[in-house]
Amino acid sequence: MRWLPMAVVVVLSCGRPTQRDEVGISRQALDSVTGFGSNPGALAMYRFVPTGLPRGRPLVVLLHGCTDTATNFSSTSGFEALATQRQFALLVPQQQVTNNVQLCFNWFESGDQTRGAGEMQSLVQMVDRMVTDTGSDPQQVFIAGFSAGAAEVVNAIATHPDRFRAAVVAAGIPFKCTESYFGPPGATGCISGIDSTPQVHGMRVRSAFSAFTGSYPRVSIWQGMSDPFVAPMNRLELVQQWTNVHGIDQTADGTMPISTGGTRSFFRVSANGDALVELSEVPGAVHEWRAAWAPDMADFFGITAPVDGGMGGGAAGGGTASAGGHAAGGSASAGGSAAGGTASAGGNAAGGTTAGGTASAG
Repeated sequence: MRWLPMAVVVVLSCGRPTQRDEVGISRQALDSVTGFGSNPGALAMYRFVPTGLPRGRPLVVLLHGCTDTATNFSSTSGFEALATQRQFALLVPQQQVTNNVQLCFNWFESGDQTRGAGEMQSLVQMVDRMVTDTGSDPQQVFIAGFSAGAAEVVNAIATHPDRFRAAVVAAGIPFKCTESYFGPPGATGCISGIDSTPQVHGMRVRSAFSAFTGSYPRVSIWQGMSDPFVAPMNRLELVQQWTNVHGIDQTADGTMPISTGGTRSFFRVSANGDALVELSEVPGAVHEWRAAWAPDMADFFGITAPVDGGMGGGAAGGGTASAGGHAAGGSASAGGSAAGGTASAGGNAAGGTTAGGTASAG
C-alpha cells in the first residue's frame, strides 16, 4: 500500500471538481470493469460507452484529480455529452484509497513513471480491454487529465508514446520533475514550479522509452493563470519539454482568442503544419477544469461525429476539414474548428464552442 503521510494531505487534496452549472440528473451510469489484466498499479476501471457506438471509433482516457472519483469527473468534464454527440468511448480510470489516501494518481513515484510497470501498465491494460470489448480504434486513443491526473497523463505519453495519439494536460507538471514524493525536489517542489531547460526536460521524456523512433503525441496544455495550487510557470516548463521532444523551438507560431475566454498559442514545425503543442492560458481561472473547454479539447484531438455511416473523425494538418472536422493551420467548414485558419458555414475559428459546467479545486 502507498499511503501518503498525513502532512501531505493539505498539499495534494486539490483535485475534486466542483459544479458551477447544473449537471443533468438523467445520465448513463459508468460501467465498472474488472479482470482487465495483472493491474500492477491496482487502479479501478470505469467506462462510458454510448449506446449503439460503432466499432472503429476513437477512445478518450480521462484522469481525475486528487480526492475525486471517476464518476464525478466524467459527469462534470463535459466529455460524456461529447462522447454521445461525436460517437467515441470514454475510459475513466480511478485511483484507490489503498494506493493514495487522497485518491491522487502517484505521478511522483518512479515506479509509476516507468514503461510497462505500475500505474502506467494498468492504464495500457485498460486501453487494450476497451479495444477488445468496444472495438475502439487503437490508432485513435487520446488522453486527458486534470491536476494529478494531468501529471499522470504526462507520465503516460512519455512512457507509452506509441499508445496515445494526442493529450490534454490541464494544470499539469512536466514529466519526471521528481521521482519520489519527498524528492528532491519532491512533489511539492514540482507543484510550486521548477525551472529547467528544454534540453533537460526533453531528455527525461526521451529516456523513458529510448528505443522509440515514432512521432510523439501532440500536446494541448491548459492553465488557469490565477491557479493557487499548481504554479502557472509549469505551463511554460511543459511547453519547453514537449516542443523540445517534437524538435521545434519555444517561440509561438501564432495566437488566437479562445471562444470561452483566454488566449491560445500554437507551436508548429512549419507555418502551415499541424500544431504539435498548444498552450491555452485562461486569465482569472483558478485550479479548475471547465466543461466548456471540452469541445476545444475534442477538436484538438480531431474527433468528429461519424458522417455517412461512420466516415469522419480525423484531423487535417495544414489542410481542410469538413463536416465537423478539425484543421490546424487550414480551414474548417460545416461546424468545424480552425486553428490559425478560417471557418465557414457555422465553423469556429476562435478555439471551439462552449458546453456548460466548471470543475475546480483539482
